[in-house]
Amino acid sequence: MMKMIVTPEYLWGVDPGLEGGLAFVSLNDADKRGVYKMPIKPSRIAAGNEVDTAAVWQLFLKHHPHTVFIEKQQTVHARGAIKNGMNMGRLVALCELSNAPFDLVAPVTWESRMIPDWKEKSRKEKKEWAIEYAQSIGFNIPTLKPTGQKLHDGCADAVCILAWMYSIVTPGKL
Repeated sequence: MMKMIVTPEYLWGVDPGLEGGLAFVSLNDADKRGVYKMPIKPSRIAAGNEVDTAAVWQLFLKHHPHTVFIEKQQTVHARGAIKNGMNMGRLVALCELSNAPFDLVAPVTWESRMIPDWKEKSRKEKKEWAIEYAQSIGFNIPTLKPTGQKLHDGCADAVCILAWMYSIVTPGKL
């Protein structure tokens, strides 16, 4: 039986929170791009939800990652830190299983390079800017809830991380 060899083609930007997102773009054709809400499922270990690793794995199989850029998660209380750490571990493990190099990007790093006057903006203003920017470069940002009107800022953050890294990795912009 012959083994199929797949060439990694996509850069990924990831906001790993439970209300985060996954954005991707092809290195061969920048028009091949998209964004997904972070797949979640009920936790098997603790109360609440966790990243659905099987669903993220299916996305990786569909859009083979060349490199994955994951936003570092920071929490202020221990309970959230444990859950965020577990979800971050799941995403890093998926990168390793898919042989995709990954890098952790601090929020202040991508925000300071993408958002004009980022220090003067409130958290809400930064989220609004990210949504507007993601839409301006052709990403269709989903709503936070299926029947809602509020756009998913975690998906927009993933697009911004991706756009910043794309401009470093390639000679162009999205």
